[in-house]
Amino acid sequence: MTKPRKQEPTRDQLQSMYYYENGFLHWRDFASPRATAGSVAGYVHINKKERRRRVVVKNWGQAHHSRLVYIWHRGDIPNDLVIDHIDGDTLNDNIENLRAITVRHNQYNRHDDIKGCYFNKKASKWQAGIKVCGSHIHLGMFEKESDARAAYLAAKAKHHKIEAHQ
Repeated sequence: MTKPRKQEPTRDQLQSMYYYENGFLHWRDFASPRATAGSVAGYVHINKKERRRRVVVKNWGQAHHSRLVYIWHRGDIPNDLVIDHIDGDTLNDNIENLRAITVRHNQYNRHDDIKGCYFNKKASKWQAGIKVCGSHIHLGMFEKESDARAAYLAAKAKHHKIEAHQ
């Protein structure tokens, strides 16, 4: 069960505060000395896992820029969905690069270079595997890393189909 999110601004509220241009929300009016009319809303927050643009929205608090861009264009996001960056670049908030999907589907779209295969020291071979609906599927043992990676990518194309919710 997902915990309820804090109330987010509505599409109308966002459109009254910001305008959208080239993947960024811009302030319509003067909001503070740092948030002048026409300036890009938010700042880039960097931590160990990711880089994301965040925005402090008047009367609501902090929000991910990508969520606000999505709401600005398409309206409310259901509680059971998250916003995914199709190309894996969390700073690319162009609306064409954003989709609302389940957490499980969002995990399918992770861009890890080593995901899906590893070197098995006991067997002295590369091993490939994939997780589907919580179950691990063994894809085989391979002499070459490239073969293990290819097996993983083929299984990913078959099992990890991402369905966006509009």
